Amino acid sequence: MASAFTKGQQCIDSGQFHRAVGHLTQAADLARELGHRKAERKAHAILGLNCRLIGQHQKSIVHLEKRLAISLELKDRTDQMEACEGLGNIHQSMGQFEKAIEYLQKCLAIALELQNREKEGTIYSDLGAVRLSMGHHEKAIEHLHKSLAIALKVKDGHGRCRAYGNLGAAYLSMEQHDKAIVYLEKELEIALELKNRRGQGAAYLNLGTAHNSMGHYKKAVVYLKTALQVMIEVEHPAGQAVAYGNLGIAHNSAGQYEKALVYHKKHLAIALELKDRHGQSCAYENLGISYDSMEQYEKAILYHKKVFAIASERKDRAGQGRACGNLGTAYASMGQHEKAAVYHSKHLAIAVKVKDRAGQGCAYGNLGIAYRAMGQHEKAIVCHKKNLTIAVEVKDRAGQGQTYGNLGNVYESMGQCEKALVYYKKGLSIALQVKDRGSVGRAYGNLSGIYQSMGQHEKASEYVQKQSAIVNGPSHTVLDSRWVHMQYSS
Repeated sequence: MASAFTKGQQCIDSGQFHRAVGHLTQAADLARELGHRKAERKAHAILGLNCRLIGQHQKSIVHLEKRLAISLELKDRTDQMEACEGLGNIHQSMGQFEKAIEYLQKCLAIALELQNREKEGTIYSDLGAVRLSMGHHEKAIEHLHKSLAIALKVKDGHGRCRAYGNLGAAYLSMEQHDKAIVYLEKELEIALELKNRRGQGAAYLNLGTAHNSMGHYKKAVVYLKTALQVMIEVEHPAGQAVAYGNLGIAHNSAGQYEKALVYHKKHLAIALELKDRHGQSCAYENLGISYDSMEQYEKAILYHKKVFAIASERKDRAGQGRACGNLGTAYASMGQHEKAAVYHSKHLAIAVKVKDRAGQGCAYGNLGIAYRAMGQHEKAIVCHKKNLTIAVEVKDRAGQGQTYGNLGNVYESMGQCEKALVYYKKGLSIALQVKDRGSVGRAYGNLSGIYQSMGQHEKASEYVQKQSAIVNGPSHTVLDSRWVHMQYSS
């Protein structure tokens, strides 16, 4: 039994995760036969983590549930807490958010009972991440601030670093870029103080992602290349993969599509080597979006179908929904609006089932665009108003602005120019507030077009000049293909 444990650990240490499974399974079987419950529990604990690393999420759950069952039998509250945390994290990875919250709250209750402040802080951080994935931004921020307060109180440097990073990611997802940068710079400052190179790499990655979202592409690339150098230095292939993926996103955002493809393919190569199915899915998704940007829609569809296949294999409902949304976007770009509506409806159904409010908003917005393209204006208005309600609920200011623009598009298509003008102005006002350059450019384009239709040519010319000062995409539709920025935690 000891020999099997040793061989399994040696395989993990050398990165041979698949080989480790065989040795550790043998150790667990031998421990069970000999009645060594603690040794069996240890084997299942290591197997649970190892299977998650290689993307075998269902097997990971089986092992972690066995670990939890043995801990309950042994009345070991500390290990019950650890097992519940592991199960919460794996269910989050699979997009099973309600189940994740259930286990994390069990873990939190035990941490409070044992007065384990560091674990309490970690779990608030985990709960914040789950709520963020569900689009529950206020609740996420509340949990993450609790995590930070505990880390400050117990003087946990690594906990502070993690909390600042997660708060930065939360504010970034809410399009509050300036606030996000403040927290992410604090994350980097602490990582430098602690001389934590992996933590520094994570901070550089997150800052790169933030600056890319703000349209600061050159600055984003500098941060991401620094992150890549750190991850290579510390021999962390998973971190390198994330850096390559986000570099691809930055180059695509800057319109450098060929460079973007090179980086996404490097990300994919590492994910395939590591047999990391989640990483492979992210790389395929970003490759699909890049090909969509290059108007190579057939290729884009092939990659999005690969994403759907992996999500189905992993029982990742949120991933299936996202793939359906991106497939809908690709078909819409090809002018196949009925097919697009089918996929966006599938995305909506899944988002409702997993209680992903942000995903529901995205699906409603894209359905609204599809219905407008098919001339079903009343249906389009209903969808955009539902999207607006969700954007207000989750405090997504950029999303509110984009939805006002899309409502303006519908009313313009109906010939209701005055009503369209009101919505375009609302969209522009918000885009300027949140410093969303792409949406500002689209709003200027929309206002130019509507004033031209109303015969106000001087006004139209004014907005044409304003639009020409901003690099932006199409002026009329916002097809929300969501990039997979891979947030990295130290």
